[in-house]
Amino acid sequence: MSDNARLAALQAKKKLTGAERAELKALKRTQSNSTPSKADSNKAKNVFGIAPTTKINPKPVRFLEQERTGMGNRVKDIQSQDLEYVIEKLGRKDGVNETKLIRAAIYLLSEHSNKEIIDAIAEVQKMMIRG
Repeated sequence: MSDNARLAALQAKKKLTGAERAELKALKRTQSNSTPSKADSNKAKNVFGIAPTTKINPKPVRFLEQERTGMGNRVKDIQSQDLEYVIEKLGRKDGVNETKLIRAAIYLLSEHSNKEIIDAIAEVQKMMIRG
């Protein structure tokens, strides 16, 4: 017996057993899955995350606990002290986070001399030995 005939027979019955109710539900589900509705065909497919939009070269970085704490405190300071400027420039209250702070720091590297950067690296290395 085909699925459609079995579905019609089960729907015509007045009293169904537990197994028949389960079978009816399964048949309805397979029928609804096999025939796409017009809303499904017009709906845009969600392709987020399937194809990369940028070429990202990830770098694993381990932060010390005090560095993570420092970043978190800096984010909180910026949000509490300059909230109006954050909203004006970034468009929303939570526009500053640790990731954006790291990206901004990398951008700001171009404003410092090689000697300043080397001195900062030496300080960070000392912190890593102590930490």
